Amino acid sequence: MKKVLLIFVLTLFFCTIAYAQTAEEYFKSGNAKLEISDYHGAIQDFTKSIEINPNDANTYFNIGVVKCKLGDTIGSIDDFSKAVEINPKFAEAYYNRGFAKYCLNDYQSAIDDYNKAIENKPDFAFAYYHRGLAKIKLRDYQGAIQDFNLTIEIDSNDLNAYYNRGMTKANLNDYQGAIEDYSKVVEINPKFAVAFHNRGTAKAILRNLLGAIDDYNKAIENGLNDDGLYVNRGTAKALLYDYQSAIKDFNRAIKINPKSSDAYFKRGLVKSQLGENKNACSDWKKASELGDAEAYQKIKEHCK
Repeated sequence: MKKVLLIFVLTLFFCTIAYAQTAEEYFKSGNAKLEISDYHGAIQDFTKSIEINPNDANTYFNIGVVKCKLGDTIGSIDDFSKAVEINPKFAEAYYNRGFAKYCLNDYQSAIDDYNKAIENKPDFAFAYYHRGLAKIKLRDYQGAIQDFNLTIEIDSNDLNAYYNRGMTKANLNDYQGAIEDYSKVVEINPKFAVAFHNRGTAKAILRNLLGAIDDYNKAIENGLNDDGLYVNRGTAKALLYDYQSAIKDFNRAIKINPKSSDAYFKRGLVKSQLGENKNACSDWKKASELGDAEAYQKIKEHCK
């Protein structure tokens, strides 16, 4: 029985063959070496299997998988192509070839392969999901959402589909829809810090500032240590007139990333509100040096 490997689908499936035992032995040996990350040894054995049985789509497929692991993306495409030439209904081979093309930024060709994978395996959740990612790259946001919808119909607990659908909805200014998707993500995985951050940002845009701060807090509690997160929380606090706490967040952002022009600029705005004009100008000057055009305008208007 032959064991065939799929890059993202971890379940191994088996195909009955009726060829020479030697080819089967090389195939099994290649799989064994692949499992212990002996990639070059695996390719050698798979190649010997092909020499004996040149019409085995599964062996070409596995060679393609190994080449992907070795970073030979172009070479893997050749092997996946040979697999579908031998077996035109090999959905997993189309899928993996599509993923390889995606890695090479050939998004439309990747979509074409995902289409073939879905044509041959209509319940192939991974193919719908990755087709959605490719559509995002082509700015087909509505098409991407449709694919994430189809992914979720097949697997209602696909965290990545909810997350990417949420980001896509945010790109389309559907912030309430994005919030709903991020909420599903953190329901599935309560420690998904970036989802809390993104949900907080969507809430802030909708002027739910207290809700935004609560989500930013949860992102921090779950280990996210990002200057943009602290800038966003500081901004929400400033809009609620909690200026001292906002300054602490901007300080933290600058400590994480001393080149955060946004943190300097917004800290300057808060200091200006507190009447600390000299300190505000100092922050705006630093932000301007880091390339912030708004800061330069503030200096012209308020600083001598």
